[in-house]
Amino acid sequence: MNPLEDIIETFSPSRLQTLATCHYRFFRRYILGEPGRVTSSMAVGSAFDETANICYADAKEQGSPFTNGDKAAEVFAWQWDQEKEEVEEWLSKPGEILDQGVKLARHWTWQVASQYLPVYVQADWTLKFPGVDWKVRGILDLVAQPVHSRRLILADTKCTGRRWRASKVWYSLQPPAYSLGSEAVLEKPIEEFQFHIGVRKKMPEVQIEVVPVGQKERAAYVKKVAYARSLVADLYKTGVWLPTARDSGHFMCSRKYCPYWQECEKEWGGKVVE
Repeated sequence: MNPLEDIIETFSPSRLQTLATCHYRFFRRYILGEPGRVTSSMAVGSAFDETANICYADAKEQGSPFTNGDKAAEVFAWQWDQEKEEVEEWLSKPGEILDQGVKLARHWTWQVASQYLPVYVQADWTLKFPGVDWKVRGILDLVAQPVHSRRLILADTKCTGRRWRASKVWYSLQPPAYSLGSEAVLEKPIEEFQFHIGVRKKMPEVQIEVVPVGQKERAAYVKKVAYARSLVADLYKTGVWLPTARDSGHFMCSRKYCPYWQECEKEWGGKVVE
C-alpha cells in the first residue's frame, strides 16, 4: 500500500490535526515518512506520556487507582533516560528536565492518577461507516471511572512547559475523535473528555480541562475527515504542499515546534521564527 492509499483509507486525529496546521508538515511526516528532528520538549512529552500509560496499566491490573508517587517518579526517570538519547535539539538542560519531570510525576499521581480507576488503557479502535470505503481509527489513551462516580470519562495525558490556552483545548480534534472511538469500543459513545496537562516548572502543576462532546461534534469530525481525504488526494496529485502554517502565522510554525523548519527554509525560502 502506498502512502496515499494508507492515509486515504484511515485518518487518525494526529494526522488530521497536522493537516489542519500545515500542509508542508503533513507532507514531510506522512507522505515522505520523515519523523523529523526530536527536540527535548518532544522527548519529555513522550517520556511523561509513557509514564502515565505504564502507571495506568498497573492500576488496571491491580483493580484500583494508581497512588504510588515514588514509582511514577522512577518510571519517568527511566523513560526519560531512554528518550533523551534521541534528542537532536536541546531547549532545556537534561538535568533540569529530569528534576522537573520527577516532581511532576509525583504531583500527577496525587492530583490525577489516584482519582481514577482505569477501565481501558491504550485501546486501539477502528470505526467504519456504512456506504463509504474508508474508516477512522485511533487509540484511546484512557477510559476511566472517577473514584466518586459511576460515569466513564475519556482522558489523555500531556506534558508541557506552560499552561494551555483555552483555544488549544477547545480547538483540539481529540475529544470528538475519542468519543467516536469509545463508541467503537463500548458500542455507546462517552461524552466527556478530559485533558490532564502536566506543567513542568519548579512547582509542578496539573491543568485539568473538561470538554463535553455530543453528536454534533462527532458528526463534524466525520465531515472533517471526509474533507481531509479529498484534500490530501488533490494535494498528492498536484505535488504542491504549501507551508500553510507559515502563511497563516500559526504559532506551530517556529523552530521550537516544527521539526521540519530547516527543510521548509531550504524549499520555500524565507525564515522560520525562533
